[in-house]
This record gives sequence, C-alpha cells and structure tokens, in this order.
Amino acid sequence: MPQWMLNCPNCQQEFPHSEIPKEKASPLSGPFGFLIEKPLFPEGGLKLECPNCGESSVYKRYELTLRTD
Repeated sequence: MPQWMLNCPNCQQEFPHSEIPKEKASPLSGPFGFLIEKPLFPEGGLKLECPNCGESSVYKRYELTLRTD
C-alpha cells in the first residue's frame, strides 16, 4: 500500500508517516499513478519521534516523500 514517508535527520532512516487509502491511489490519478495531496501539517511543523532511533524532530510538510511499493 502506498505511504507517505519521512526521513530522520539523526539516523538517516526512512519511516512511515501515513498510509494512502486505495481509493486515492488509483492508477487513473495521474501520469505516475498518483495525484495525491500531502497530509496537512501544523504551521511551524509536526514534532514526531523516529521509531528507529527515538530522536524527536520537527518535520515540515514538504519533507514528505511518496513510497509506492
């Protein structure tokens, strides 16, 4: 299932932010199979703890990447 991913600045490991529902991940949604809006983040960013190293960081919406596999 496609997911929005974030990259930890401390350990450099990628981790999932959220899954993309199948109905929004239709092959007809765009030239690359996806035309999906990124989830909204609070102004100033979203503070999350990395599940790999436990370090807390503030992430911005533009840092989200799409993983399709």
